[in-house]
Amino acid sequence: MTRVEARRDITLPADQPDRVFGSLLTALQHMRNTLREQSSKRRPDYRNILLLDDQEEHARTLSHLLFQAGYRPLVMTNALEAFTRFLQVPFVPFAIILSHDDASNGLFLQRLMQQMQQRYEWDIPIIRLSFQEPSPQGQTLSSQTTEPLNFRVPDSSPAQALSVPQTHQPQSVPPPAAQRQPNPSSSLVPVSPMPPGSRNISNFFIPEPDTTTPKEARKISLDGQNIGRYHILSPLGDSASSNVYRTYDRLREQDVALKAVRTNVQPYHIMEQQPIEEYNMFQRETELLRGLDHPHIAPVWNCGKSYISGVSFIYKTTLLCSDGSLAQWRFQNGQNRPFHPREVAHVVAQLANALQYLHDRNIIFQNFKMTNLLLGGPAQNMSQLHLLLTDIAVQQDGSFLPEVPEALPYIAPERWNGQVYPASDQYGLAVIIYELLTGKLPFKGNSKHVMRLLHTGMQPQTPSTYNPALTPAINDVLLYALAKKPEDRFSSVTQFAHAFLRCCQ
Repeated sequence: MTRVEARRDITLPADQPDRVFGSLLTALQHMRNTLREQSSKRRPDYRNILLLDDQEEHARTLSHLLFQAGYRPLVMTNALEAFTRFLQVPFVPFAIILSHDDASNGLFLQRLMQQMQQRYEWDIPIIRLSFQEPSPQGQTLSSQTTEPLNFRVPDSSPAQALSVPQTHQPQSVPPPAAQRQPNPSSSLVPVSPMPPGSRNISNFFIPEPDTTTPKEARKISLDGQNIGRYHILSPLGDSASSNVYRTYDRLREQDVALKAVRTNVQPYHIMEQQPIEEYNMFQRETELLRGLDHPHIAPVWNCGKSYISGVSFIYKTTLLCSDGSLAQWRFQNGQNRPFHPREVAHVVAQLANALQYLHDRNIIFQNFKMTNLLLGGPAQNMSQLHLLLTDIAVQQDGSFLPEVPEALPYIAPERWNGQVYPASDQYGLAVIIYELLTGKLPFKGNSKHVMRLLHTGMQPQTPSTYNPALTPAINDVLLYALAKKPEDRFSSVTQFAHAFLRCCQ
């Protein structure tokens, strides 16, 4: 059997790997043409690509671009992970794209290729990518200073040289003057033309508007202050627009959580219809939740407005969850490690029950993020967690769209277009489950615009791609709940939970 080695010079800028994607496609097509006649027991599907990359942004960008070009990329962090997956669930990729030089890759990469050769008589071509860091000025270096991209079919015998036809390399095109940003800290990357059949909707860098809080709108601390019946004891946490405090309620004679938001930093879309002094979003939340009683929904006990040190703010009081949120618990128990489906099933049963309770009363939660899942007590493992939903969106007409980056991965496709349904909560819950089972989010981008494109136009990776222990049934249930159209998901969040729980038995 003829084995060949080919080499060509090409660059993938570290901050914009999509810029030379056309050349990568050319290399893959050349391999297909060269190796089409290679005999094997089981000819691989030329659409299957194994991508080894420990840099999540690179991997996500390249895998999305490959997918749009008609390939089916399987993403693994390193060769050990790929080799372990192959022993559990054999797969035959047409080629391997290796985008980092982890020293541990060599041994297990060799073992993986030996297994492929022994079982299927298939010698896998390898494409080695070299990422070039941008210059200090943020500009891509010229082609004269590039590192090579090498692709070869490995062989212990001397290799025969094979010439590769040179193709036009996409060049960096400066953006029009009207599109240039005056802020030097922002960087707008022009998107190069893509080959036919592909779309560039990956993690390119798009500058966000300057959302720096004006000096006059910055928060102040309420430590030690008294607000009527409430004595504020100590801070529990904060965000861009709010502070949460441990507070003693003299009437209840117990500690509660008090969340305070300055009125001049409330989201504009909430306040635009009414004067600030006449509107309290916490009052609307209290009215929305009046009469509700569920063990996995944090109650809103009281709300009001106050004025301290020349600053006006609104506040609400709720159950004190001193053990924090699911985000904090994950950080303390392995931030990105995958959890066993039976552990996650305990969480799913609680959250789905709470969401269905809301849906039966025509309320949609909408506000998914790990910090909005509070712990009702201490827990040594996930099976002991008692979770509570908090901060239910007060806008139930589809106008609510969170601005904070940590909420963007959970927003269903239809919500980006101003529509919201109970199935939108099913999508958000499915993202939570996906993240707990795999340690990764289905979509991750560096701007709101990119996240919208990914949610509305890109299919997520199969969960078992990141956690080979997951069964095909779990894959199917999660991907069904992550369907782009609400009508293509389960008929209710309860049905979704039951389907998932059956897979975990």
